[in-house]
Amino acid sequence: MTSAVSSIERGDDDAVEPSRRLPRSPTRYTLAFVGVLVGGAVLNLWGLANNGYDGYLGAAALSASHSWKAWFFGSLDAHSFVTIDKPPLALWLQGLSVRIFGFGAFAVLLPQVLCGIATTAVVHRAVRLAWGDVAALVAAAAFALTPIAVAMARSDHPDMVLTLMMALAAWGVISAVRTGRTAPLLWAAAAIGLGYLAKMSAAMLVLPALAATYLITAPVELRRRLTRLAGAAGVLVAVAGAWFAVVALTPASSRPYLGGSKDNGVFDLIWNYNGPGRLFGHIDKPESVLPPGTPVKVLGAPPGLGRLFAPDVAGQFGWLIPLATVGLVAGLWLTRRAARTDLSRASFIVWGGWAVVHFVAFSFDKSQWHSYYAVSMAPAIAALVGGGIVTLVRARDKWSMPLLTLGIAGNLVWDVVLLRRTPHYLSWLAVTIGIAGAVAVVILVAAWRSHLAALLATGAIGVAVAGMLAGPLAYDVTTVRGGEPKGLTQAGPLQKPVMPLIQYQSLPEILAKNQGFDPRMLAFLKQQRGSAKWLLAVPDGVTAGSLIISTGQPIMAMGGFRGTDPALSPERMARLVDRGELRFVLDMPLLGNVAPPPEVARLYTWIKANCSPVGGGQQADPQAPALRDCRSH
Repeated sequence: MTSAVSSIERGDDDAVEPSRRLPRSPTRYTLAFVGVLVGGAVLNLWGLANNGYDGYLGAAALSASHSWKAWFFGSLDAHSFVTIDKPPLALWLQGLSVRIFGFGAFAVLLPQVLCGIATTAVVHRAVRLAWGDVAALVAAAAFALTPIAVAMARSDHPDMVLTLMMALAAWGVISAVRTGRTAPLLWAAAAIGLGYLAKMSAAMLVLPALAATYLITAPVELRRRLTRLAGAAGVLVAVAGAWFAVVALTPASSRPYLGGSKDNGVFDLIWNYNGPGRLFGHIDKPESVLPPGTPVKVLGAPPGLGRLFAPDVAGQFGWLIPLATVGLVAGLWLTRRAARTDLSRASFIVWGGWAVVHFVAFSFDKSQWHSYYAVSMAPAIAALVGGGIVTLVRARDKWSMPLLTLGIAGNLVWDVVLLRRTPHYLSWLAVTIGIAGAVAVVILVAAWRSHLAALLATGAIGVAVAGMLAGPLAYDVTTVRGGEPKGLTQAGPLQKPVMPLIQYQSLPEILAKNQGFDPRMLAFLKQQRGSAKWLLAVPDGVTAGSLIISTGQPIMAMGGFRGTDPALSPERMARLVDRGELRFVLDMPLLGNVAPPPEVARLYTWIKANCSPVGGGQQADPQAPALRDCRSH
């Protein structure tokens, strides 16, 4: 034992303290954990083939299955005119899935489902390292039943891939603190790098907690801690920057335009659209993409300390916030005198730092913030609940059980409040949770002075945990049964929005308001296409995505996702027309009827001047789509 401890303090990579090896779990516990995984898998997979998905991202997955170039760069169309507005890690998984299973909702969504199941297993493993079987089981169940986690596992947005990478990183750091090894720290850094390739700067929000934990608690001397953190930083940069380096070194003429950037440059994408500029509101503010005075709401709430408790946000992820907060504060206090390398305290720093940094960043994010972003907080909240309950039960302080009782009571009241925000929704459930909670609290109070305290407390806590998870489970069932046809990333019953909802309309919706889509139009475009690469050019990615899926043909999104990227200049447009690579353009308003920026406005001026309306005449309604033929140019 002494030699093992000494080797850890020296920092030997092959040193493992025998007493820190995880004991084998009882069979009944293993079966319970398997039950949690299977239950989560059922929620994520049920009716998946009939579930909706985001057409913009789904079209990119379809294109990725047709072209390896589109797959690597994350292009929206198979001819790689412009990329989607996110890095391609999630798209790589979806593109491979579509190649294997064929295009459809099941193939597009399956990678996210697997990431959701894997995240449950990783949270379980990381929590078990520090707090044991019971805490790990509670944390795994809490994460698996978090409503927005279920919704995002059934969505083609990259957030579930990001969440898995962050959980892997937390597991790596906790393992590195526990064993003194270097390898877990390095693969934690690699996981954050992969998370960056899923959603860029969002992956970095967990970095302060992980770095601080290792620096403070790792069982090696300070010099080695600093050296290893420097090495981990190198791994992170190498993994996160590899794809961007290839993109930067590829001539612009040989790759697609970088969607979301204003200059087709990697740095602008890193710093602005998906970087600090987004967090601090330099870009993507509602007023930057919509006319003045337009009401704004995208499944979220205004910035401020109350954002994450708003009616259409808290029900997505926040059912266990009160108990997680109690667990974090109590855990840090109870371990305040522990050894520097104490694994329980290290875990509280990891998960607590993760939760606090996200809370602050999400509360004051000045861009268009979506409530589904909060899925990345779910692992931390789940871990703090499991670890907090076990730590308070094990503590010998006279105030630990009263505090746990207070935390459970407060959490159950909060759950009832969340359910009552939608009075029409399962009104009996709020009453049931209230009664079960009252019974559990009474039993816990009675257990303080009883010789059967352990038995009574265990039963009462079990009832309370079941009650706290009942609301999320109801939301999950509603989410799965609903199968939102458009892949709306909101779980449970529709909440009364904090702000009115912007209606972003794609081409099919606009055409439906203008006497519908004539099927002869597609036949005409195919017949007259000739050798053109693109069947049609449209202003934005939302419209292009819906048409790529409905036609199976490459459609050019001239202005990227919202139609405001200067991806196509009039000069390049003229060259494409002259070479016969593009003939038809759909002239229509941008999403939200926003006025195009000057660089994009030049393109539409050129189109109106050089491309004739099909059928002749003039466009009767400026707001109605008009098909234009540029061959005359």
